[in-house]
Amino acid sequence: MTPALLLALTFALPAMAQEAFRWPEGKRAAVSLSFDDARVSQPKLGLDLFRRHPAKVTFYVGPRGVEKDLAGWKSLVADGHEIGNHSTSHPCPGNFAWSRKNALEDYSMARLEADVDAATRDIELLLGVRTASFAYPCGMKTIGRGVETQSYVPAVATRFRTSRGFRDEAANDPGYVDFAQIAGVESDGMSFEAMKAAAQTAAKAGGWLVFAGHEIGKPANQTTDAAALEQFIDWAKNPANGIWLDTVDSVAKYVEGHRPAPKTVSTIHREAIEWTDVWMPHTNDHALPRVLLIGDSITRGYYSGVEEKLKGKAYVARITTSKAIGDPALLSEIRTYLQEERFDVVHFNVGMHGWDYSEQEYQREFPSLLGLLRSSSPGAKLVWANTTPVRKDRENGASNLRIEARNRIVQQLAVAAGIPVDDLHWLMVSHADLHSDDVHYTKEGNALMAVQVAVSVEGLLPRK
Repeated sequence: MTPALLLALTFALPAMAQEAFRWPEGKRAAVSLSFDDARVSQPKLGLDLFRRHPAKVTFYVGPRGVEKDLAGWKSLVADGHEIGNHSTSHPCPGNFAWSRKNALEDYSMARLEADVDAATRDIELLLGVRTASFAYPCGMKTIGRGVETQSYVPAVATRFRTSRGFRDEAANDPGYVDFAQIAGVESDGMSFEAMKAAAQTAAKAGGWLVFAGHEIGKPANQTTDAAALEQFIDWAKNPANGIWLDTVDSVAKYVEGHRPAPKTVSTIHREAIEWTDVWMPHTNDHALPRVLLIGDSITRGYYSGVEEKLKGKAYVARITTSKAIGDPALLSEIRTYLQEERFDVVHFNVGMHGWDYSEQEYQREFPSLLGLLRSSSPGAKLVWANTTPVRKDRENGASNLRIEARNRIVQQLAVAAGIPVDDLHWLMVSHADLHSDDVHYTKEGNALMAVQVAVSVEGLLPRK
């Protein structure tokens, strides 16, 4: 820890938002301890250390490192520590000679995504856990060179609830932090006094400090001093110091559920009768992948057909509601259920309600829904379903012109985010005869949509 970095940590946080974030039990700050690379010392020394000095920490691992001490890593999982993804091959800039043959400058987005997805799969096979957190190898977030450089933050954000950087200079403001770019402060080489000072600075502003280390042991290169770590845990666990010590994912879930949602819509519009219908079958079964259908009464109509088509291949749940994009209650409802269950594929549409919102508001608010799905269902494959046509336009309500406008808006956003589109609008526009009323469909119409939805979902299911 250099004097300059310690100075930055000491003075950076007071610029946070004046409205204090409320941590649980009156705590004044949160601290997460994290370690990278699945180094041998982590289970060898950390397992006993974190039992003698009780603390739950986050380990960002690569599968090959885990294989070197599989029993030790399984013990860490059994003790309740979080396992995060640190990629399969640990790609870093080629400026490091040791990374020249695996340089981020030479990666395509497809190669990067395949490397990360392979780690997710192998970690689950080895340890039986599905990773919700990611740490950028070497703290780097880009691939390619020069004008062709690309950020791979969006690719990671679609797969994990959180992603952590490295060698950052400050704690995180819980009211503002982007979960895809959580600041990680290096703990390697820090003394107990330096760690304590950083936590105290975070506490002055109600921040979330995430430490990032490598080896655990006696002071050395890329090593978090075990003695300093023990002292820090004991200090942080003292209630008088106001520190909540927990894993990255546990703190992130708390922050997500307690910070106010951005308020960009000036007026919330609701219908005379609002409704929500949730169906979560097979909650105690774990043999098959899980699929979630999000939508409205159209989704509810084809749900049973999709469930039947995917029988024996996936458990299919649904969240159907009259809430519209622009209504914060929509996000609250979806968040509640996504926190209770993990899904492998989420097929979603929210487009047939909320006609008091303009298309400009719809476009502005849609990213909030997308961000929620990404953060609350890390690793899930997302599929957008275009809104179906109506048989007859309604004055000040659903009309085919506005439905098509909304579909174009979301289709552009979905394509930019790498999300496939299930074009139910195109499917049903030539089947006006299958309407049961101006909006809904007959049994035959629902069956037709169910086939297409099942096909779009099945191709994204993980191979068990």
